[in-house]
Amino acid sequence: MKKMQLRTISVLAIAFFLTLLSATASFAADKPENGAESPEGVQPLQAVLMHEINITLDLKDRELKGTDIVTVREGAQKLRLLLRGMSVVESVENGGAALTFTANELDNRRQEVLIDLPKSPTPVELKLKVSFKGKFQPVDSARENVQRGVAYLDDGVIGEEGALLLSSANWYPHEEGALTPFELTVSLPVGYSAVSEGARVPAGRDVKTDGKTVMNRWKSDKPLAGIDIVAARFHVEKEKHKGIDIYTFFLNKDDALSKLYIKKTREYLDMYAAMFGAYPFMKFAVVESFLPTGYGMPSFTLLGSTVIRLPFIPDTSLGHEIAHNWWGNSVFPESAGGNWTEALTTFTADYALARKKGLEEARDFRTTKLWGYKNFAGPDETSLADFSDATTKAARAVGYNKGTMVLNMLYNYIGEDAFNAGLKEFYSRMAFKKAAWKDIMNAFEKTSGKDLYWFFDQWLSRTGGPELAVENVQVTGGKAPYVVSFNIKQKAPAYIMTLPIGFKTEKDGLVKKTMAVSGEDYKAYTELSSKPVSVEVDPDYENFRLLSSAEIPPSFGAVFGDRKAVVVVPSAGEAREKYLAGAELLAKDFDLTLVTDDDEDMQEHVKNGSVFVLGGPSENRAFAVIQSYLKGYLNAIGDPFVINGKSYPAASFTVGLAVKSADNPIGGIGVFAAVGGPDETLEKIKRMRFFLDESYVIIANDRKVEKGRAPAENRLKKEILP
Repeated sequence: MKKMQLRTISVLAIAFFLTLLSATASFAADKPENGAESPEGVQPLQAVLMHEINITLDLKDRELKGTDIVTVREGAQKLRLLLRGMSVVESVENGGAALTFTANELDNRRQEVLIDLPKSPTPVELKLKVSFKGKFQPVDSARENVQRGVAYLDDGVIGEEGALLLSSANWYPHEEGALTPFELTVSLPVGYSAVSEGARVPAGRDVKTDGKTVMNRWKSDKPLAGIDIVAARFHVEKEKHKGIDIYTFFLNKDDALSKLYIKKTREYLDMYAAMFGAYPFMKFAVVESFLPTGYGMPSFTLLGSTVIRLPFIPDTSLGHEIAHNWWGNSVFPESAGGNWTEALTTFTADYALARKKGLEEARDFRTTKLWGYKNFAGPDETSLADFSDATTKAARAVGYNKGTMVLNMLYNYIGEDAFNAGLKEFYSRMAFKKAAWKDIMNAFEKTSGKDLYWFFDQWLSRTGGPELAVENVQVTGGKAPYVVSFNIKQKAPAYIMTLPIGFKTEKDGLVKKTMAVSGEDYKAYTELSSKPVSVEVDPDYENFRLLSSAEIPPSFGAVFGDRKAVVVVPSAGEAREKYLAGAELLAKDFDLTLVTDDDEDMQEHVKNGSVFVLGGPSENRAFAVIQSYLKGYLNAIGDPFVINGKSYPAASFTVGLAVKSADNPIGGIGVFAAVGGPDETLEKIKRMRFFLDESYVIIANDRKVEKGRAPAENRLKKEILP
């Protein structure tokens, strides 16, 4: 049997893979011919060059009225603008002369406004005055569209609380896909202030002579993909840091919280500027929203009142949103090239933070990304090349989880120095332009000196991922060197992967090696100076791969991610009142079926899918059906609940528990027994969103939390028998 050395990926292996890969997707079609580099930074010609918007907000009647001076490039003959369907264009003028236009409904949310531009013997820039108005939904209506604690808005919001006008709501007339600078003036009642992208114009606090209206002005000289406005009764704090204005806009004055956010913002701005390049804007603002939001816009983030006060947000989510100012808010995703922004932001912000904390935290981060993908991606997953937005849990599993792991594999393959240089190269080339995955590839190819087409093609174009198995582990030789051989198997078509291998030995302890794997049945060999005890492939979960159900511990995420899962609420009495709002929240958040504990098909629900029971033994009759599943490592029978050998009296502790089901290895069985009335129970159920990777959660009456995970198998670890 021929002995092979462990090696890096070879040209032959790459060619072998490309021969196997017959089904190509959108990324593969972009491969440059004859080694030519595909063009970067070449943006499509757009008609609109500038917006000068002046609007008045009537918060009582929920109306917006305004004008937009639209600068149109020379030579343009027709102009097509988009506007929300429930707004109206009143007139279009050029130099005081009315222009002909038509408005056509595109769908129930948008209309197109087609404008005939005046002909000129010589091409000249035009300045069109577009007058428009519209009435928007109230705040209460927007609150009905909340899922998993975040308001997903498909229209603007105006009310006495303020206004939230996202660019995605098409609140102003704009050219689809255009990147434009802007000047914005917002007139609104005294006592309110407005925030937008760009820099605040100093005269933004001037009050009109009637004493009832204030004007705020914002301006961006950089071309942006949209304009967002947030208005409310804000308490504003400001600090300048290295020429950048750092603001907090809070609904209630909170000096300590403001100082904390400003301090953390300074740290993130300095850290990311060193990693990627200079911060691209003149300000960054932390803005509190009257709706539950978690958005990142160019030069500000919009966080709901509950989220902004969570103690971990300044150390976690804030960094993610600030990093978006490079990835997504100044380098923009090309709609036809896949949305890479969430993967790159998660990798360079959230994962970078985990790495700073230590090896265990980094490993845990990667592991939970693989768990989350397994739990939520589902059978209708998309490819990274086709991922566009994260409005569903399945899409988030692809864009965030898979995307982050793919970038981790790239980081390991080309090395830290080439990867970090690639980030700077990508940003310097593409700042304030639209970019696709191919532009990222080109940047990393330049800094690494490697051909990376094969890598991006296999990981971006294909759905799913590799499923690995280790078989036929053998050791030959009665003394050193010991030769270890084994098979690494994949389903066809196989992926090329660089896999870390851990060998536990009698004398040398843990020996780590790296192997470039290709083909459905890869025969691996290596030599060791000490007798091996076990072999483990990818022991630290460095690679994106599809885990088996046995490799994932029972978790709330596994239960909620099961497409057949049901939430069981008590059918009557005080118990129903206590849990109903929480049950409805979970059903809405995770798209689950809501049933009552008198459902005659309860046994079938348990056998055919996942079940999450709200209420303890005396509250929910379905507890008796699931009780037998709760025995074992996590034992939660009766009062007190016993978990990991520790007792928790039901009167003092709220208990959430997830276990596996032999009838349904995909999801599992969950129970949540709370202390308190309906409002307190609802708040505790809301907190479950933060514990999706856990097997159990214990919430004491003083709100302190214990959490933990049950053990899981590692199918890629094989013990070597004597």
